[in-house]
Amino acid sequence: MRRAGNHAVIGWLANAYESALTLIDYDWEGVGFSESGNTIHLNDIPLGEENKRRKRNALRSQREILLATENPRRLILSTEDVTRREVDNSSLFAGRFDARVHVSRSVLNLLASRLALIAKNPSGRNAALLRIDQAFLDRVADDLGATTDGWVAIDFDQWTTGEPSYRSAVLERLDLSMDIAPPMTKHGGGSSFTGNDAPPEPTDLHSRWKLVEWPDDLLDLLDLKRNRVLLTEIELDHLSDLRRS
Repeated sequence: MRRAGNHAVIGWLANAYESALTLIDYDWEGVGFSESGNTIHLNDIPLGEENKRRKRNALRSQREILLATENPRRLILSTEDVTRREVDNSSLFAGRFDARVHVSRSVLNLLASRLALIAKNPSGRNAALLRIDQAFLDRVADDLGATTDGWVAIDFDQWTTGEPSYRSAVLERLDLSMDIAPPMTKHGGGSSFTGNDAPPEPTDLHSRWKLVEWPDDLLDLLDLKRNRVLLTEIELDHLSDLRRS
């Protein structure tokens, strides 16, 4: 999901693929090249009927770029705000891929990151790419409950601790071994809280939900039984305290 830390993880995987600290430069919208030219990232591939025209235009331009590129060793395609089920059912991904990677994050941290960006956005909570409503929470629930067959799961909250054993286990499933921390990404606006100015501390990332204002209607929404199951007990206690205050 958007604001789940996927760009940071993509930078980490690019480093592992190239066995070196690698910057991905996005000269074209949605298309990034590593400094060596050996890794290409096609960002935010649009799926779904509502994005059919955008998908057609994006893939046409990306195909032209790929045809003009000499011998890339690694191609990373990423999607946002779609579920694993939608990716599995998409003809776009019907060909052979070395791996399918799913990045997840604490739901409350995911929402907090969106709220922090919404606070800076003139459209507020009506911003199409940052919407927080029951439909969005249902998609999150569907994604978290989907089968993991054929997917390598990366928990962003665990990944950010820098715990060597966790990172090594993820890399091993991808036939990689070099654990090289990614540089601060300039793509996707960086952190919702610090932008591109400074990389956030891992300890900050784990409790972003304490740093935002929670609208009353969103607290009511999260308090519904169908949504409470998405949150940890610590997160539920925090929201309960907010409702009492």
